[in-house]
Amino acid sequence: AQVGHTALLCAIDCTGHGVPGAFMSVLGYNQLNDIVLEEKILEPARILSELDRRVRSALKQDAGNLAGTLDGMDLACCAFDLASRRLRFAGANRPLYLVRAGSAEVLEVKGSKHAIGGRAYEEKLFAEHAL
Repeated sequence: AQVGHTALLCAIDCTGHGVPGAFMSVLGYNQLNDIVLEEKILEPARILSELDRRVRSALKQDAGNLAGTLDGMDLACCAFDLASRRLRFAGANRPLYLVRAGSAEVLEVKGSKHAIGGRAYEEKLFAEHAL
C-alpha cells in the first residue's frame, strides 16, 4: 500500500491450515488495512503493536480465557519513505534481508521475538530499525 510518500510492504505467515488459516489471513488483511488506510499509522513498530492488540482482542486471547485460541502470525513490515529514500523495518518473529544495489553483501536485520497474537498477555514491544 502507498499512503502519501510512504510505501508499505508486509510479508505475513499465519498459523493454521484450511479454514483456520484462511480466517487468520482475512483477519490480518482486514486489520492491517484498517490500521494503515483508516488510522493512518505508518510506523512499522506501531503497526505491529496495534495489530497484535486487535488480533488478541478478536480471538479473545486474554489472561482469563483458557479456551482462547493460540493462533497468530509472524510478520515483517517495511515502510519506505519515497521522499527521503529511508527504510524502516519491524518484525514479529521475522527478519529483513537487505541487499543494496551494486553490493553482494547481505545485511540481516532481526525482528523482535514476539508473534502477533498468541497467549503472551503482556504488551509486546516491537523494535523498529531505520536503514
